Amino acid sequence: MDRHIDEDLKQLHKDILRMGVLAQEAIHKSIEALKAREAAGAKEVIDADNKIDDLELAIDENCIDLIARYQPMAGDLRFITTGMKINAELERIADIAVDICQRVLELTDKPLLKPLVDIPKLSTIAQNMVRDSIDAFIRKDVALAKSVLLADSQADKLRNSVSDELVNDYLAKDK
Repeated sequence: MDRHIDEDLKQLHKDILRMGVLAQEAIHKSIEALKAREAAGAKEVIDADNKIDDLELAIDENCIDLIARYQPMAGDLRFITTGMKINAELERIADIAVDICQRVLELTDKPLLKPLVDIPKLSTIAQNMVRDSIDAFIRKDVALAKSVLLADSQADKLRNSVSDELVNDYLAKDK
């Protein structure tokens, strides 16, 4: 027997996947704009943020509606509430991509301090983590979710390395 909630949960799956794709694209495009110091690419990411914000609100409203209409229990309730949390994090990721693009607009006419090597690597790690997180959530794959957690320490180390290099090698020497 089909449950009425099943079709709505499938739609929630699709919407979260779409949000994940948009967040990954925002990360990728923001770093490409940074590498090329391209204002047009940066503005594209900034302009696309409204679409992501609208989708986040729609997903949240859908989740609240699902809870109110079906009063789900156990696995369905966990899926919906986890979906709400993931949705908020994906929107935050897209906002960070916008922040990067706003810095790109400030830096387009300034020389690079050094070639961009580690930041694109960090971007790739982040995009893979987003993709794997969404896949783990949708497929309920605990092993994949654990691998994302392990990648987080790798991303943190690389981020800290970039920050330390900028502060110690550039800001401290050239105020």
